[in-house]
Amino acid sequence: NIYHDLGSYGKAADFYQKSLHIHPQDPHAETDLAVCFYYLHEHDRALETLNHVLDYAPGFSPAMFNKGIVLAGGQKNYREAIALWEELLKRDPEFSRKVQLKSKIEQLKSSARSAQETD
Repeated sequence: NIYHDLGSYGKAADFYQKSLHIHPQDPHAETDLAVCFYYLHEHDRALETLNHVLDYAPGFSPAMFNKGIVLAGGQKNYREAIALWEELLKRDPEFSRKVQLKSKIEQLKSSARSAQETD
């Protein structure tokens, strides 16, 4: 969607919602809708949308990846994000963003260790 690519997340969200009325269980469109909600700072709505995707498409890698982003970046729930991403890598060892994901997991684990040491 061009609106998504241009950063017009409100317009993109409208487009994805209209698309989902026609094709209600399209995990790609619904995951992209959740990403729009994330960038619109509607983190609870993004998480709810991703959970819905994972209800009807369990293990859908893009939804798992983005749910981790919402958990870590939007809700600061690092522990749950790490667990979800580790599960994603077990389910989909050839995930297209696995190098980036492994780096992010290690970064979050390192930050958690540093925070514990300063407490």
